[in-house]
Amino acid sequence: MQNPNQRFHKSGFISRYMASTPSKKLYDRLHNDKTHQHFVTKWLTKINRNYTPPAMAIINGWMSEHYKNQWYAEILSKNMNIFSFDSRGQGNSPKSGQLNAIQGAIDASTLVFDAFQTYDEISKKNGDPKANKILQGNCVGTMSVAALFAGKLPLASQIDGTILISPVSTFSLPFPIKLTFFLPVWFVGFAIKNIAPTFAKLSVPGEESDDSRNEAMSRLNKIDPKIAVKQTRQVFWKENVSKYWKHVKVPSLILVGNSDPIVKIHHSFEAYDKLPYPIWLELDAPDHLLLERNMDSLGKLIPEFAKDPWSVYEEYKYLRPKRN
Repeated sequence: MQNPNQRFHKSGFISRYMASTPSKKLYDRLHNDKTHQHFVTKWLTKINRNYTPPAMAIINGWMSEHYKNQWYAEILSKNMNIFSFDSRGQGNSPKSGQLNAIQGAIDASTLVFDAFQTYDEISKKNGDPKANKILQGNCVGTMSVAALFAGKLPLASQIDGTILISPVSTFSLPFPIKLTFFLPVWFVGFAIKNIAPTFAKLSVPGEESDDSRNEAMSRLNKIDPKIAVKQTRQVFWKENVSKYWKHVKVPSLILVGNSDPIVKIHHSFEAYDKLPYPIWLELDAPDHLLLERNMDSLGKLIPEFAKDPWSVYEEYKYLRPKRN
């Protein structure tokens, strides 16, 4: 079966379709950029041997790789099948990569569509009805979720609900980290080794400093300064998906950590305010360890949400952010 993304390019349907969509500039970018480059994709649960509906796909954040989600998939494996991918500009991307929310949406529409197609084929073979499909975005990966829906890419029509981990509308990193991307590469390397440990210790609550510092340093030590500087200079303060959230017209489970020095809670307010069907859940978590520290509760809630997003929305829609 031909991928619908390819059909759009060949059919001449784009120009007719654009007459009815408000996001022409975004749509043109999504469908005309043919330079995208697939990176790493993987079913984290073996669906041929362990078919468990529903299905969920994860768009990873900038410094995450799909294998880091393996523990998460194993905990949820009795309740759902999980697919994960790293896109260009994320994790250990090629040196030609770009940290780009639009590019992430393009790759998601291709890779996740193919994964869900495989999933549906197994479902049909087993004689089961089509199961729900959930799209999870982690940190800057949430920006690609917003762009995917706003651009009306084919995958968007398949999604029954989204899970947004520390959602952001733009690249909101602490100023000292932003500053390093405008300094010489040699100095960035020096700063990662000699200055970052002190900053990591001071930027998190004292009672959680050990966990947070270790997590922060683990991420920092994986950065290739030459790649990071090139990627981030291209897009800092340029990409902004604020106006795209309103197009995500499915229930959206927003998970935020109350002690995250990278994505502070107020960075996620805009997504909550503009999403049509948001569910706000604030959790105790040091640094970016939101899932790792809360699986006792999330291990039950996430499968419930995947099975019936609208019921979970009706049950928890009263939850709102606490604003100072």
